[in-house]
Amino acid sequence: MPAQDPRRTTRLAQAITAGGLALVLLGIAPAAQAASEQSGEVTDQEIDESFGDENTGTDNSGLEDEDDTSADGGEGTPAGGEEESAPEADAEAGNDEGAGNVDEEELDDEQPAAGESAAESEIVDLQILNISDFHGRLEESASTVACTVEAYRAHNPNTVFSASGDHIGASTFTSFIQQDEPTIQALNAMGLDVTSMGNHEFDQGAEDFDTRVMPLSDFTWLGANARHVDTGEHLYEPYEILEVDGVQVGFIGLNTLDMPRLVSPDGIAHIEWTSLAEEANFYAEHLVEVEGADVVVLLVHEGYGGTGFAELLETAHPAIDAVFSGHTHQAFAEQQGDLWVAQSGEYGEYLAQLELSFDTATGEIVGSEARLIDLDLEGTSDELVCDSHPEVDAIVAEAVVVADELGSEVVATVGGDIPFARAQSGPGEPDNRAAASTLGELVADAQLSAVRRTNPEADFAITNSGGLRDDLPLGDLSIRDLGNAQPFANTLMVGTFSGEQVYAIFEQQWREDQGRFSRHGQSSNVFYTYDPEAAFGERITGLWIEGEPVDPAETYQVVLNSHMAGGGGGLSVAPEALEMHDTGQNDLEAIVEYARDQEVLQPELNRGGIGVHWVSDDDQVYAPGDELAIDVSSLAWSHEDIPVGETLKVQLGDSVLAEFDIDPTWVEDSDERGRAEVRLEIPEIPGGELPLVLTEPVTGTELALTVQVERSDDELPPPSGDDQEAVISVSVSPNEVVAGEVVTVAASGFAAEEDVVVELNPVLGEFTTDASGELSAEVSVPEDLEAGDYLLTVTGESGQGETELTVLAAVPAGESSPEDEGTEGEVRLASTGATITAVVLAALLLLMVGGFMLYRSRRNAAA
Repeated sequence: MPAQDPRRTTRLAQAITAGGLALVLLGIAPAAQAASEQSGEVTDQEIDESFGDENTGTDNSGLEDEDDTSADGGEGTPAGGEEESAPEADAEAGNDEGAGNVDEEELDDEQPAAGESAAESEIVDLQILNISDFHGRLEESASTVACTVEAYRAHNPNTVFSASGDHIGASTFTSFIQQDEPTIQALNAMGLDVTSMGNHEFDQGAEDFDTRVMPLSDFTWLGANARHVDTGEHLYEPYEILEVDGVQVGFIGLNTLDMPRLVSPDGIAHIEWTSLAEEANFYAEHLVEVEGADVVVLLVHEGYGGTGFAELLETAHPAIDAVFSGHTHQAFAEQQGDLWVAQSGEYGEYLAQLELSFDTATGEIVGSEARLIDLDLEGTSDELVCDSHPEVDAIVAEAVVVADELGSEVVATVGGDIPFARAQSGPGEPDNRAAASTLGELVADAQLSAVRRTNPEADFAITNSGGLRDDLPLGDLSIRDLGNAQPFANTLMVGTFSGEQVYAIFEQQWREDQGRFSRHGQSSNVFYTYDPEAAFGERITGLWIEGEPVDPAETYQVVLNSHMAGGGGGLSVAPEALEMHDTGQNDLEAIVEYARDQEVLQPELNRGGIGVHWVSDDDQVYAPGDELAIDVSSLAWSHEDIPVGETLKVQLGDSVLAEFDIDPTWVEDSDERGRAEVRLEIPEIPGGELPLVLTEPVTGTELALTVQVERSDDELPPPSGDDQEAVISVSVSPNEVVAGEVVTVAASGFAAEEDVVVELNPVLGEFTTDASGELSAEVSVPEDLEAGDYLLTVTGESGQGETELTVLAAVPAGESSPEDEGTEGEVRLASTGATITAVVLAALLLLMVGGFMLYRSRRNAAA
């Protein structure tokens, strides 16, 4: 045998050893990486990459650059063109006398002489007054607002009178009939300085606002977040600066982001309503840094709970000193950190006041306070509140004359001799808000009709009986008549409620807080039953919309006025709505348009709510001779001019007819007028679940109930065996099946359309038998079911049947996947771990072989 070359052996051993080392590295690197990922450790390199230079300061790149002169020797450069060094730079250079330092001689020159009161001469006391959501309340509060603003101006000449939108639109009749022009004239006379826009300013579209409203206004309208949808350019002035005794006060105006769903989209299609927070913060910085404003105030037509308002407050630029809000008709004045936030309620009921003490020497606000000024002459203790302003008084008086003339326009006719009127407590007595009224149903129908023009998914409408202030006359119906009936001109809202909340809407007609009943006016497509004897919160026993029962699990869209939407009338569930949106319409406009469309109006008399109290058990199975006893109420309207039925007709099944007297006695503070005691002895009649129909023919009111009546012996189904139990037959095809496959189950002997369950432990499915009580259904045998013999059962109310089913293993023996092999309880490694382990083992083997060969080659060479 030839001698082996030791160099060749050495080279081979080195190659094997090197291969082993390479495999070790290949195995260790992924293993180390996997271990790092599992442990969650962060490497030094990852830390370095996470903290770049861009994280060392605040990023203001999102702000637009306007008139930046600090880099080219403009306002930020000292005289002579030399740049001031930053304090940080001076410190780094060891310069203790930075350019910003002032020597002691200069400080001495600026000190006031002995006896001088420099602090008093440098403090300016400012006052900013604000209103929002005035909505054309000329007769109600215009003169009071004007007189009080004038009194506060006289008390402090350094006063700015501002506002936060919705001065017009959703107005009372006096303003509404002249397209709110008298309101704009009154605001001019009040000396309004500046205001944001509101959604109602655009009720008639942007063109009307631009070409009619703005030219009539002596004050400035601001809209920083109203930009052209194509160009991004501002369509209105974003801000205004007013100088007050040498102090520069900047105002920024913003409007609600919900504009597209508050007014007709066509009228504002060219406008994009941009972020409240972004626009406010950009212009706050611009006003301070570029325009030199000393004080920054936001006028925002949005409030707590509104879109983007929370973000606006949370991210407010430090330069913003106060926010006067609107839109949500809230009344508050409070401080959020260093930021004052206030809203003056609605309709001129309050003025929001902000007092600021500004130090002109330091350029800082050294004192501030905000509060609400109550303009209720009877309730306020403020001596400056007054109600006579000659110029505004004259504007209001003239508007009333014009409104009376224009209001005489006839828009419809009330036909017949039954009026649209409020409920009464008795003949000739004042209105009864606890009872339903024909006027309330007309108003609710009008509101539902108006809202469905833009929101066809609205389900029904309600209105508060306290908002109805005058009856409508018979015959010709004028605009003024409709305005007198609802003088508040509330905005119409749409709330999304669960079915359970809809039940609560009607439950809350019973006022637990005041121990009284306040009946909603409701649209004529709603009907409910109630038990007047039931506990609070459990009185509504049935509720239907368009004849369909309300499902507690479904959602419904409810039209209601802004007063109720805010929880007014005891409707505490309203603020808990899943959603609540302003429709941009008001109740007066809605009923005027509805009357015009209808031309002839006539009340529908069928009742929308009936009291039903079961004296006998409503779940009882009645036998012949048993007495069915029900007390029925609310069969009559509470008004002397509306006829009352004398008898209630009752029909049980197809054969029993009876009549019961109706008691027309007036019931104070309730809707219980028109009571009948139904006492019916069950005769020998075919049994089962029978309809019980109650009808009052004068009003056309009808109520359908059901009653269980015992079946006679000859009506019972024939027995199906000696034990009178149903015989259930069950079969399965095929009766041998591989786990995971489908079988057909057949069963018979059940009742028609009976619900049954097919089980093989577990449940395989739930089904319903056909009209003959038979079942044929396909079910899948679970894939993970072990092989063996099983009982398959079919169970229903009629009984249970069973049959045998043999289940074969899903995968035949000997064909199991290799990676599934192993002892019981063994857990396979993840693929990455298994691969790494194999590589390391191979590497170690190569290292051992290579090392041994090197040892042998060197030993042979030495020999």
